[in-house]
Amino acid sequence: MRTVRILLPAVLAVTLLGACGSGAEDEAAASTTVPPSSSSTGSTTTVGSVPTSEAADSGTVEIPDDAVDMTGRELVTVVIEDNVFIERSIVVSAGTEVMWVNKGRNPHNVTPSEEGSFEPLATAVFNGGGSGSRVFDTGTFAYYCSIHGSPNRGQRGTVYVVP
Repeated sequence: MRTVRILLPAVLAVTLLGACGSGAEDEAAASTTVPPSSSSTGSTTTVGSVPTSEAADSGTVEIPDDAVDMTGRELVTVVIEDNVFIERSIVVSAGTEVMWVNKGRNPHNVTPSEEGSFEPLATAVFNGGGSGSRVFDTGTFAYYCSIHGSPNRGQRGTVYVVP
């Protein structure tokens, strides 16, 4: 009887620990990993690749499940309206032109979350329904509107660029 009392809790503990897991395998299966590229295009403005912080050591870019796939297009438009970037997270192919268009009445800008990762687009560009664009190489490019957000809060977005 004593063996059963000791053995049963031990078996239950091992079973529960195995079933709980950390979820890291599920998270890895739910994201796409892409190696960065160092190529650039001829006469267009491009910026270097900037890996995500988690992927920096492995040289890869992780793409979350909620990012909108817009790969294979030459031009992708991100609408700015009511202090929000619509779509907030997008995936594009390297060399795609990403254009931000202000369809609201408020002033906006596009500022890289990591200084120097790409040339910012100033507020003057977006006055009166204006637009501005950038062409990116492979990498992850987080951005925000410095009027209505910060790198970590408010009006912000991310461009994930794959080869």
